[in-house]
Amino acid sequence: MSFDINISKIKCSGKHGIYDYEKQNDQEFLVDIDINISDFSEDDINKTLNYEEIVDLVIKFVNTESYDLIETLAKKIFLNKLYLNTQKMSLCYKKLR
Repeated sequence: MSFDINISKIKCSGKHGIYDYEKQNDQEFLVDIDINISDFSEDDINKTLNYEEIVDLVIKFVNTESYDLIETLAKKIFLNKLYLNTQKMSLCYKKLR
């Protein structure tokens, strides 16, 4: 058994893109994250996903790193996931102008 968790509209700012002006000025992003987790055994936040940690991780990577490609940013977040029972994760980035 598995469960899908969706956290949407995480508001962040960062300097991502291939153009110089994208790297010089902060841009607003909205990030949606979908996570599929395996079954959990207890009603205990320490044994499943902590949404606050997920949001903090996404904001940290968007705010502190700079990448030409959004795909690279998504990969970095996925590879640094904090959740051992995560089976699948998808990210959707929206660059606001």
